[in-house]
Amino acid sequence: MDHVDFGYVPVGNIRYGNPEVTEEECIAAAKLANADSFIRMLPDGYDTILQGDGSGLSQGQRQLLVIAHRLSTVQNSNVIMVLDHGHIIERGTHEQLITEKGTYYQLYTGAFKLE
Repeated sequence: MDHVDFGYVPVGNIRYGNPEVTEEECIAAAKLANADSFIRMLPDGYDTILQGDGSGLSQGQRQLLVIAHRLSTVQNSNVIMVLDHGHIIERGTHEQLITEKGTYYQLYTGAFKLE
């Protein structure tokens, strides 16, 4: 599993390695990773300091924080490629792919429907 620093607030963990990610982007990534609801249920929500050993979170909750971290960092990539059955169906920066409102946009906004 990727790195999650306990002793920090959830936003700090999502932002790990990229301090330029805004709090709004962290929350959007948490929502997309389905971590927002459990984070909001923590005693101080996004301001809760996670226990040093992570014992206050389930394994699944820790994994959701890792997923949210990855989602928050992908938007700063030089190029993002969206694959479908091994074929590149979209390629561009975060901004370009959002503007196109294709599959990446649907995944990013949570509008993607599994078939």
